[in-house]
Amino acid sequence: MPLVSVALCTYNGAAFLAEQLDSLLAQDHAPMELVAFDDASGDDTWAILQRYSTRFASARLQRNERNLGLRANFEQALRACRGDWIAPCDQDDVWAPHKLSRLLQAADAQATLVYGDSLLVDEAGTPLPRKPRMSDRYRMVSGDDPRLFALSNCVSGHAALVRRDVVERALPIPDGAYHDWWLAFVAANLGRVVHVDEALVRFRQHAANESGAAGQRKARPAPTAREKHDAEARNLASLAAFEGPQQAFFQQLSMLWAQRATRRITPSLAGFLYRHRHAVFAMKPSSPAAKGRHALKYLAGLRGKVTR
Repeated sequence: MPLVSVALCTYNGAAFLAEQLDSLLAQDHAPMELVAFDDASGDDTWAILQRYSTRFASARLQRNERNLGLRANFEQALRACRGDWIAPCDQDDVWAPHKLSRLLQAADAQATLVYGDSLLVDEAGTPLPRKPRMSDRYRMVSGDDPRLFALSNCVSGHAALVRRDVVERALPIPDGAYHDWWLAFVAANLGRVVHVDEALVRFRQHAANESGAAGQRKARPAPTAREKHDAEARNLASLAAFEGPQQAFFQQLSMLWAQRATRRITPSLAGFLYRHRHAVFAMKPSSPAAKGRHALKYLAGLRGKVTR
């Protein structure tokens, strides 16, 4: 049976960490190793990790001397994993006991990443009353077309199982990139992303989330239109630099996207997205006609546009 490495990153997660670790211990798949990196927590997180580590057949812990941030901490945890498959893990979720075995069961020879659905729950673990599953908010996709991940992402790291060679190609994670989005993109370049239509994780939404799906994120000023554009430009530049079967597409998209910053209208960008609408807007739960309308929104450039 393949070895699965669980790459757990923690930071001041004492409130929910024990419940997550209990769900890891309850997994019906073995062998499994726990690789946990703590990002200089100031609460009892490190003590909880040390206490639980003795209950795992294989566990390796590291505590950062200073806070590195989520992306850098996940990167070093992923590097330290030795398994055939690697499962990124958040500190505040709860995994179904058959999560790993179910994802492995769905992994055929072409699969480079397998991911399931997630049930969104509140701090007490109660499902949210509206759109409780990630699939209620995004259209979950499968396939080997990296264009699917050009402008959006439906693969949550906490719900995914990634082949080791994908992680090796994906590192280092580009500055500013979301680690799960980047892993899904690289996986689609190297093989096939497979979706399992089953909620295998209870994805906890609370005020201290580093990121969330229900709007409960750390309070930050709303980004301006220019800031959103620039962030997406950096992301597209990273995608365009990756050597894969659709690199020419991403290079063209990155170039056209950059033109939005200085132009009032960008018909070339809108036309390009319209031609590729079935791929780039595949995650939007909308009709084919609506996907065309999504593309037409990109007719407007940023010059003369309001800043928010």
